[in-house]
Amino acid sequence: MIFFSTKEEARKITKKKLEQENLGKLKPKIHHGNFDKYKFDRENFIEELSTIEEGQTINWTSMARKHNFKNLNNKMPLNSGQILMAYAKEQAPKTFITTTINKEGNLIEKTKTVYGRKIPLKEILEKENHRLHTAGVLRVNTDEYYDKLTQPELDKCLTNLQENHHCNSNTETKRNILKAIQRSRNIKVWHVHSDILSHTYINFMISYMYDSANFLTSKEYLERNPTIKDIDIQKIVERPQLYILGQSGKNSTT
Repeated sequence: MIFFSTKEEARKITKKKLEQENLGKLKPKIHHGNFDKYKFDRENFIEELSTIEEGQTINWTSMARKHNFKNLNNKMPLNSGQILMAYAKEQAPKTFITTTINKEGNLIEKTKTVYGRKIPLKEILEKENHRLHTAGVLRVNTDEYYDKLTQPELDKCLTNLQENHHCNSNTETKRNILKAIQRSRNIKVWHVHSDILSHTYINFMISYMYDSANFLTSKEYLERNPTIKDIDIQKIVERPQLYILGQSGKNSTT
């Protein structure tokens, strides 16, 4: 025998469940896996989300379709709206009250909620790799390129990279060392803490570190692109990207 709950009973059950979850008495179910396993236009989604007023109704399934939400099998999950809503769940909410004058000349108050953000490092680096590859500043060589390098050419490359202490190694070792150096990129993190209106803000920015082993020099780039008069490759490479942005409570001591 199968029993069904009425809509009113279902509402009561759901309400009670949510209250228990909010009180920490019940662990909420997770209806999704790692967000990295899903593909969608994250940047435009976050941008659109920031324009939505507090309390505004959102059709998450429609938004999932709009931003081409897919899993690793390139299919839209049946609970795509639910997953997208979980992804959009903001961290450390802070509500601000602002005043503005409407068309009638009356002073009105508006509330705006700001949330902390942590953008996945993998996502940042993937976008940076695409940006720098498109800009044509990456030093990308195939395995075939390294295999064709002669011993004198390997010695010259290692010397230019100030790795000439490897020049006494055998050819295969030098080839692998050069390949490892030119395919390993370093990243740097810059952070700042500031107090504004009794609130402490924390901001982490991230970028690749320029190294001629991984990126073209400005001279090399200009030789390949003679129509360009001047360029600063290091400035292009080390353009900072937002990693973490958050705000502490007014009375926070940490």
